[in-house]
Amino acid sequence: MTQLKDVSRTILNYYQSRGLRVLSSKAPQYTRERLPYSLWPPLLKDPRNRADEVVTLPEKPSLDVEYRGESRESAPRQLRNFEGTISSPDNHVYVYEDVEVVGRAPVARIDGRYLLPSWFGVDTAFFVHQMKFMKRVIPLSRVLKHSLFGAEPARHIDHAFILNSERGSYRYCWFHETIPKLRWYEEYCEVTGETPTLIVNSPLRDFQRRSLELLGYDSSQWIEHGHEISHVDRLAVAPHPIRLEGNPSSGFASEIQWAGERIVSNLPDVDTTFSKRVYISRADASRRRVQNEEEVIDLLESRGFEAYEPGRFSLEEQIKLFAGADIIVGPHGLAYVNLMFCDSDTSVVELFAQDGCDESYFVLANEYDMDYECMVCESIFTGENSRAINNDIVVDVDGLETIVDSLIEKHETESTVAPTSD
Repeated sequence: MTQLKDVSRTILNYYQSRGLRVLSSKAPQYTRERLPYSLWPPLLKDPRNRADEVVTLPEKPSLDVEYRGESRESAPRQLRNFEGTISSPDNHVYVYEDVEVVGRAPVARIDGRYLLPSWFGVDTAFFVHQMKFMKRVIPLSRVLKHSLFGAEPARHIDHAFILNSERGSYRYCWFHETIPKLRWYEEYCEVTGETPTLIVNSPLRDFQRRSLELLGYDSSQWIEHGHEISHVDRLAVAPHPIRLEGNPSSGFASEIQWAGERIVSNLPDVDTTFSKRVYISRADASRRRVQNEEEVIDLLESRGFEAYEPGRFSLEEQIKLFAGADIIVGPHGLAYVNLMFCDSDTSVVELFAQDGCDESYFVLANEYDMDYECMVCESIFTGENSRAINNDIVVDVDGLETIVDSLIEKHETESTVAPTSD
């Protein structure tokens, strides 16, 4: 009864404050988000056991993760918890027949049940994650309209491969979760001799479109799927491993590097010159800033570093900045997505707030066999309900000096070692 009163009160408030039009547009989402979890499992499709065809691809390597830096003994628990072996994703592509693809995430509807490709590969709490996603974004009003009135799908596709996911519009998820699946796509094409159309979300953002072009694709090879419903005769779905907290067994061991190397190899000349010693500044951000950044930059400039704000650069400039770097220092942030364009000779010093560490780029550095060091800094509370990872920091300049000087010495030593001949 209490829940019913709350729902009624919310509906009344919407009507009184925003009118009938807003109430009508928000009602399906509001209802969907409050449906009990117990109602969703009958609507979900078991992805592996119900496929019409399973295509086996070459096995992918697993990844051994270890903190190998000099500060290993003081490495934060959040990173040490990820030490061990991250297993490779499933090396199969699953094919479903007579499918309706719904929405821009998208969702696949097969025989009246739903399959969420973007959670395909997350074995931990698979159905729980699917339910959470469905309650957020499945376009119930369009699905009901299509079911009740038999509206024709917006398009018909003979053979398609779903590339994108509901997380794919975020830069990190696009580069580290989505485009590595193109390796599955290309291997699938090679094994089957077929070339399905790629389905991506609509509209593609500029960095998504440009990265696809740098990977060797053009717009004739994909369809940007919006809120419409499309009918697909044969839909190919690859694993979509996602690194989730508490789910360290999912991730790409080599496909991120495959994508990064191809993008760098196709990069046109960019008329700019960057230092090989890079400090990543977040002075243009609203969180995770370095409050004593002048001291940090003074120290690093005396060691040949230059400070950059990657968010002000084009995609091509960001790629060139990271691809040419020997040592990279800076607070945790989105710029580190570009580590995928580095090589194994790059060294990384990632700065975290106390109790605000994240394993994402530590794992990526292991994938590339980079020298990785993290430094836990004094955390400065930046606002009500702020998570520790988003707090500003004060860097121990003396401690940073020790780490950076050690890395510089290592790089200089390696560069003076003459190559051996057979």
